[in-house]
Amino acid sequence: MKTPLIAVLGFQTFLCSGLCQSFDSADIAKRTAPSVVLIQGVTEGGSMLGSGFIVSADGKIATNLHVIRELSSGGVQLASGEKFDSFSILAFDERKDLTIIKVAGFDLPPAHLGNSNSIQVGEPALVIGSPRGLQGSVTTGVISSIRDDPFGGGFKMIQTDASVNPGNSGGPLVNQKGEVVGMICSKMRGTENLNFAIPINYLRGMMDAQLTAISLDQLRAK
Repeated sequence: MKTPLIAVLGFQTFLCSGLCQSFDSADIAKRTAPSVVLIQGVTEGGSMLGSGFIVSADGKIATNLHVIRELSSGGVQLASGEKFDSFSILAFDERKDLTIIKVAGFDLPPAHLGNSNSIQVGEPALVIGSPRGLQGSVTTGVISSIRDDPFGGGFKMIQTDASVNPGNSGGPLVNQKGEVVGMICSKMRGTENLNFAIPINYLRGMMDAQLTAISLDQLRAK
């Protein structure tokens, strides 16, 4: 059973193996972190936390649909500390758990998107997000596998052992070039470091479509 990595309002140490010896995680984190955001809002059941990453300078942000779908109101906090009290939804894919939202920002630092078809099992990877609301948290690991969605979604997923926790949902999985190759979405319940990300090429397809803004109320109605 999968566990979506949303959080309702510890640190871990990773010992790098030989695969990571040429992986400059500090440099990659420094270059990528400004693009990673904290998403927070209110549902009927309480508060909700998640992650996301900027995909265009005019305020488009990618995250998981499950991070925002139950929100009655929500906002975004950038890595710089700047806050946006609301956002609109431009596109979503319910089956793949993807969405693109937009804040009223400009000149924002977009993440560099890679090609998820080119990743290899065993290569190093890095995750940045807001586990339990701890914005800007970084973990490292490897690409453990590329497999059919083990939860029956009918599409490919990236498996990684980079540590993730509730609040990491929607955050980027980054390769050794500093490119986002996946979006963290879930972990297998009752396990340690059996974590899954949606390949970034699925998101690219959404970005190429014509995008029309809707509100959170309209999203829930759909």
